[in-house]
Amino acid sequence: MSFARCLTLLLAVFFLSPDVFARSFLIDFGTSASYRGVSVPVPDTNGRYWNGIKPGDYLALTDTANSNSTVFFGFNTNSSVLTDSYNGPAGNINAPTATEIANTQIDPVALGSLGIKEAALDYVCSTNGKFDIGGLDANTTYNLTLFGSHKYSTDTTTVYEAYSDSTYTTVVKSANLNVQSSSNSSLHNSNHVATLTGLVPTGGKLYLRFRGISNNLGYLNSLQLSEAVASGPVDGIDVSFLRLRNLFNGLIVPLWPSATL
Repeated sequence: MSFARCLTLLLAVFFLSPDVFARSFLIDFGTSASYRGVSVPVPDTNGRYWNGIKPGDYLALTDTANSNSTVFFGFNTNSSVLTDSYNGPAGNINAPTATEIANTQIDPVALGSLGIKEAALDYVCSTNGKFDIGGLDANTTYNLTLFGSHKYSTDTTTVYEAYSDSTYTTVVKSANLNVQSSSNSSLHNSNHVATLTGLVPTGGKLYLRFRGISNNLGYLNSLQLSEAVASGPVDGIDVSFLRLRNLFNGLIVPLWPSATL
């Protein structure tokens, strides 16, 4: 048994936890406290926990297992962001009722973890929506999955961008998503997501922006933030993820480059 394996086992007993799955966070834009919004039941029908966000919030996040974290979310104060559910996946509703929630038109299988009707129903919109996710681990990378959906939008496509700086000057990753059908604006997006992968935090933060492709309103209904997963064999067994996490601060403990398990 290698020295690194012995160290892994010893540390795990006392104050470290070996992760076998990537940690994940779910964010629903719009809550029962926001305009024409609704909160996701906790847990959702998949047994996962969500963070409900509305404009003006600056919140610490819990992960999908309902565990506390160092991660926090906040909208940039220099960007104007509105929230609503009108002409979203539930149609032209004035206030979400149980019937309207049940009739929300999405494909839960295609959307995966984001396929929860209460999360998909409402949204935030902006021509220049900026937010940051902070308290992230410098020793890992992150993936974002974003769902945007709205009918009768001026811009069919919403652009999601990740920046390397707090001035939102340098784009490092971007993805486009049609929030409605390109041939029929009355048909909202029900089964497609955008992804930004391999994001590296700058000073523990990710800087994100969304907008319409022609700088009209862009839409964001929900997102999932996940720690990127490394693949590889351990003792001949193929595992998707294996690392150590400090249980006191939630951060990943890096192994030196030459270490092997």
